[in-house]
Amino acid sequence: MTSDPERARLDAAVKANDGFFTTFFVSPYSKYVARWAARRGLRPNQVTAASLALGALAAAAFADGRRWGLVAGALLLQVAFTTDCVDGQLARYTENFSDFGAWLDATFDRLKEYLVYAGLGIGAARAGAPVWALAGAALTLQTARHMVIFSWVPPIPPTPPERGARVGPAGWLRRMAVFPIGERFAAISLTAALFTPRTTFIVLLAWGGFAALWEIAGRARRVMA
Repeated sequence: MTSDPERARLDAAVKANDGFFTTFFVSPYSKYVARWAARRGLRPNQVTAASLALGALAAAAFADGRRWGLVAGALLLQVAFTTDCVDGQLARYTENFSDFGAWLDATFDRLKEYLVYAGLGIGAARAGAPVWALAGAALTLQTARHMVIFSWVPPIPPTPPERGARVGPAGWLRRMAVFPIGERFAAISLTAALFTPRTTFIVLLAWGGFAALWEIAGRARRVMA
């Protein structure tokens, strides 16, 4: 039976301000994977590298273009995302942090996502329905959003939520509105597995465009305040 201190340590490994999909569909089990990894001496950067490798496999499956490839890519992408959550949880669980690890995690996340875009584009072209214009637009939009997110420093840093603080429906909607990586990867997996890469990129552009406007408006409001 898990002791109370161990339970608290395990719960503390999960970020308090994660998105809706990550909080309810990944973290409830990924934290146990992080503990399993810690007990076997794995380091966060090793898990980060494994997540990139799984993302590359997902991109390769998407590039096949056939239905089985889209479904396999969708499943592999979710495994890659779970692994991506595990590296941060492992770092918090073991208190093994580094600036290099944070940089590696952010860089590999971007690379993994862009590989998936390329895989979907290649797969659509092989299937006789090229979507390069949509893929390029989605890539440009997401790159611009990342540049704004990582380069903008708020004049008053937001206060992080207290662990265990209740988040209401409006709070979860706001977290979903900014289209974090968990929601993006879930949208990619669902639309690619059930529909086509064209649908995937349309969803990425529509939701991503709304998220960009939401973020700009929110930051402008905070600056004026």
